[in-house]
Amino acid sequence: MNGQFELCDKGNNNQTPGVVQGFIRIIQEMPKNMEFQETKYLAHPSPRTVGSILLVLTLAWLPARAQSPSTTGTWNSPTTLWGDPDLQGIWNNSTTTPLERPAELAGKEFFTETEVVERDDEVFRTRNTDRTPRAGDPGTYNEHWWERGTTAKNQRTSLIIDPPDGKLPPLSVEGKQRAETLNERRRGSNEFDSHEDRPLTERCIIYRGIPPIPTGYSNNYRVLQTPSYVAILQEHIHDVRIIPLDGRSHIGPNIKQWLGDSRGR
Repeated sequence: MNGQFELCDKGNNNQTPGVVQGFIRIIQEMPKNMEFQETKYLAHPSPRTVGSILLVLTLAWLPARAQSPSTTGTWNSPTTLWGDPDLQGIWNNSTTTPLERPAELAGKEFFTETEVVERDDEVFRTRNTDRTPRAGDPGTYNEHWWERGTTAKNQRTSLIIDPPDGKLPPLSVEGKQRAETLNERRRGSNEFDSHEDRPLTERCIIYRGIPPIPTGYSNNYRVLQTPSYVAILQEHIHDVRIIPLDGRSHIGPNIKQWLGDSRGR
């Protein structure tokens, strides 16, 4: 195999060794004659994601190499040396399109082209951090560090496409109970009493869940495939999600993982 991969280990000895070993095992398993070429992917036009390997809420991703028509005027989906759909490369899902459809856009599934231009201009003006901060505000990163993206190229008004109203479905009975348990635990306590009271993102344990939702920066993902595994390396906090493809059963319910226990086929 030609090329190399870099894995940033944040030094948590309780969590990272298994991930690193699993990632090394994936690389070692790759065919000897396989040449890896890093491919830069654009953020927006989107094919449907393939099977259960990669789950996203937005149809905003499309490989850059898929945008160049062949000499015959047709495009064939790339495949790996062993015949699977080839998802390898660097993907980016930066977009300012919200997860849920705003109330003022109820019933409106798509923006018009004119509305997209107006919206992108408005978002740039209102979120621009190169402006002088107001009095007493220390400010934040300047625009150099942000990669918010723009309105999704499919012009949808929300990343959620089902339910058709573009809204998250109501919580189940179990979900409501879990939320109430969490709220009850927080009542009467100070959010700064302990490090355990702080969010996981602030503690650099995990930043994005499953599926990952776009934020203001670090929206890049690297996908690596072998006949038996798919590995997804997130830029932010450098989590590696390793998905077996060999039909193995799920781990026991008493073992909880931040990124779940995915299986592909």
